[in-house]
Amino acid sequence: MPFLWPAFHYRLDLVQFQRPAWDGYLRVNALLADKLLPLLQDDDIIWIHDYHLLPFAHELRKRGVNNRIGFFLHIPFPTPEIFNALPTYDTLLEQLCDYDLLGFQTENDRLAFLDCLSNLTRVTTRSAKSHTACGKAFRTEVYPIGIEPKEIAKQAAGPLPPKLAQLKAELKNVQNIFSVERLDYSKGLPERFLAYEALLEKYPQHHGKIRYTQIAPTSRGDVQAYQDIRHQLENEAGRINGKYGQLGWTPLYYLKSAF
Repeated sequence: MPFLWPAFHYRLDLVQFQRPAWDGYLRVNALLADKLLPLLQDDDIIWIHDYHLLPFAHELRKRGVNNRIGFFLHIPFPTPEIFNALPTYDTLLEQLCDYDLLGFQTENDRLAFLDCLSNLTRVTTRSAKSHTACGKAFRTEVYPIGIEPKEIAKQAAGPLPPKLAQLKAELKNVQNIFSVERLDYSKGLPERFLAYEALLEKYPQHHGKIRYTQIAPTSRGDVQAYQDIRHQLENEAGRINGKYGQLGWTPLYYLKSAF
């Protein structure tokens, strides 16, 4: 969605609300509800993921589905001053109340949702995380997504994949900082470049001994905001390398293709 993703990442300057896109968003959720309906059993628990399907429970309820439905949001939930700037904020909030359980990654996200909802309508909290609003009862919970440190440590201790082994051999005694993301303005990539530049400026003893490799494959290359972030990174990488680079040492590698 050209407006949900930037808004939920606090980038109102990049929000492009278009009524046809909003109508299409609702149609897709309605279509998916139609497809799911004949597959449901009475005792099924339905688990829905992410911002693409915010209205999905509402569409199921309209079709008479009374199953328990849970939802988990994989991105931040914005505070009222951001969320309420969306033309359809009230509709989205009412639709979210059709879920039995709303899961968020952080307590701040959970509270931001409740703050937005409280600005729209009366919210009755029966216990710390059980609420009633818009005539619906639901719970809000926090489920931080973690990692498997033991598995990561196991992989780190094992043999390197061929490409990484070759890269390590080429670097010899140079310590490499790896960052791998898809190219997106929500990832803070320019800020990482500037942080690395601050390291080089403040600690010149590391010159020639470290290298920062940023792998960021291009995504959504037809969208202007993504073109802008790509050009910004290219300019910053060139500037930093021109300022600090030495014969035989390039401090920053920026790769735009998958590695």
